[in-house]
Formats: sequence, structure tokens, C-alpha cells
Amino acid sequence: MFWDSLFVNSTMVLGCLLGEKEKTLYEKIFNYKGMAVLGMSASGKTSFLYNLCNEIDKSEQTITSPYERFVIEDKDFKFKIASNDDIGGSEDLCPYYPAYIEASDISLFFFNAKKYIEDYDYRFATNCRFDFITRHGFLSEKRDHGVIGTHLDEFDTEGLLVKKYNGDSEAEFKLKNLVNGIKRRIIDLNKDKDYKSILLDHFFLLVDMRRKEEAFHILKKFK
Repeated sequence: MFWDSLFVNSTMVLGCLLGEKEKTLYEKIFNYKGMAVLGMSASGKTSFLYNLCNEIDKSEQTITSPYERFVIEDKDFKFKIASNDDIGGSEDLCPYYPAYIEASDISLFFFNAKKYIEDYDYRFATNCRFDFITRHGFLSEKRDHGVIGTHLDEFDTEGLLVKKYNGDSEAEFKLKNLVNGIKRRIIDLNKDKDYKSILLDHFFLLVDMRRKEEAFHILKKFK
């Protein structure tokens, strides 16, 4: 694969990137988590970070933009995130994924679940990245990792997510069934693929990245 060739031929560049992404001494002492937020274009990566830290600009498509360390607190939940980069979804950035993954405690991969099911070309491109990150450390036991399917709102024609957050238990039950059905469709599309473990062996969520609660929901998986 082209990315593998470029990855091998870019050792020095990747080494520099890895050095830049290592946690500072302060972050190591105070147990900050390094987090690699990877994925497809317009899949909600920047919205995820914005929902956690409002200082990040979500008004434009990201190429690569650094962000400072920050702390998230919510009732009994507290999470310290180390400084890193908000990197875009361009295919050109894929060869640098291994460096970000290796330097992080948590690796997340975002994709548009609706587009994945309906658009063959998008699904093919996403699967190529599934395959690449699977072979380059994403599933390593050294770190936590998860796959995040976004744009859940485009499946949710009944407004179940809004009702759920308003305390409607029936809507929560219906939403759970909806999500499980979508997950099964996505997993079935990959049942014969070597990289299917990326969806089976580790946590796979479907979310609406327009809601701050959904970003917190993702992080709480790593408590």
C-alpha cells in the first residue's frame, strides 16, 4: 500500500513528529493522557475536541492545529488531556498516524457512519484506513482505543437522542436498539475482512458529535 511505502521512507520525519508529541515532564508527573484523534474528513474530530475544550476552533476544516493540555470535570468524572495536535482527515496525513498512535495513551478513529453505509467509495477509503491503523499499532495492548461512528442524528428520525437526554426511558430503549442495528450493518459489511477486529474486539460507539454529552460519553469509556 502507498501509505506503507511512505511510512517506511519517512522514518526521520516520523521520529521528529513522535518527539514533538511526547508528553511534557509536567504532563507525565500529573498523569495527563495523550490522545490521538484520527479519522476521516468531516467526521467530527474537531467537534469532539471542541466539545471537550471550547478553546479549539471548529469553524474550519482542520489540516493540523496544535492544542494545549486541558482538564475535563463532570461530577465524579475527571480527565486530564495532554497537549497534542488536532489533525485533519486528509489522506495525505495517513502516513503520520503511527507516530501519533505510538505517542498516545488513547487512540480514537472517527468516521461518518451514515456515509459509510450508503457510499461505496467512502466505505472503501475508510476500510483502507481501518486496515492501515490495525497494522500500525492502533490495537496495541499498550493503549486504549476506540472507533467512533458519527452522524447518528442522520439515522435518528424520531429525535430519540434528544428525548433520551430529557430523561425519556422509552426513547433511550429505542435508541439503543437503533444503534445496535446500525452497528450490526457496519460489522456485517466487514465480516470477511482481516481488520474486522477493529470493530469487534474493542469499543465501537455511534454518536451525535453536535452534543457535548456525547463527547463526555466517549471519554468516560476510559475512566
